[in-house]
Amino acid sequence: MKKRPLLVVCGLVIVLVVVFAIPPLFQSDPNTTFKKEIIEKIGDREVSAVKLIKSSDEKTFALRNKEDIHRMLDAMSSVELEKANRHQDAAKDTYSMLILVQGKPTFSVFWDDNNNVQILDSENETHHLYKVKNASALDPIKNYWNHET
Repeated sequence: MKKRPLLVVCGLVIVLVVVFAIPPLFQSDPNTTFKKEIIEKIGDREVSAVKLIKSSDEKTFALRNKEDIHRMLDAMSSVELEKANRHQDAAKDTYSMLILVQGKPTFSVFWDDNNNVQILDSENETHHLYKVKNASALDPIKNYWNHET
């Protein structure tokens, strides 16, 4: 008689785990945006600077003017991202964006000419890999190196 209540309790625990824990794992949306991953995490805190770096020729631009920073982040907010497990293509050019929030380096974003993106969040100690779904959304940053700003 003692085995039966134990089996019922174990079965109930297994059913609860299957019903409540497993479905959310499969329902997570692999799609996100630059706005969700960075801008919303910054919130109402001040972005003190944005540093842009192109690795192939080491060109660097630092945006310190609030209007320029706002314009850049606003333009980047529409970048659509899809989670990736790893980057498969070798890239010719790599671009970096370092975002300083209240004077502290908070986000580092690296993307390449194959539209692979890595986002490092130093506050939350997270690292995510993405593929850019709408490559033309990166044009505002690339324009800095083409002197079109």
